[in-house]
Amino acid sequence: MNKDRFEHDLLEIAIRESLAGRIASSAAIVGSRAWPSSGLGRVLAAIAEVWQGLSRAQRIRAGGIAGAVAMTVDRVMALTVPAEPLSAVLPSIVLAVCVAVAVFAAPIARTSEQLRR
Repeated sequence: MNKDRFEHDLLEIAIRESLAGRIASSAAIVGSRAWPSSGLGRVLAAIAEVWQGLSRAQRIRAGGIAGAVAMTVDRVMALTVPAEPLSAVLPSIVLAVCVAVAVFAAPIARTSEQLRR
């Protein structure tokens, strides 16, 4: 097992010391330094902070609402093309499940908490 790890380390070292590896490492360093000060980095950090402040039920509800909105948009966009037989079955089922998840988010969250214990 140690031999495999040693060989993996040698391969990793060889990759990092290659020209492409050095370029990728340099780009990763520059990106990691620039990311927190970028506009998108700040926006996404704020969104992540708000998301982490939500309760489990609120997160579940948000996921259900997002899925329901996506399926509604899919169905509206499908009106612009000729309908195919059974093309609405799966999106309609997903829409119904997403709405149910959004409505029953609190009981789902409680059950999830009980299962985690």
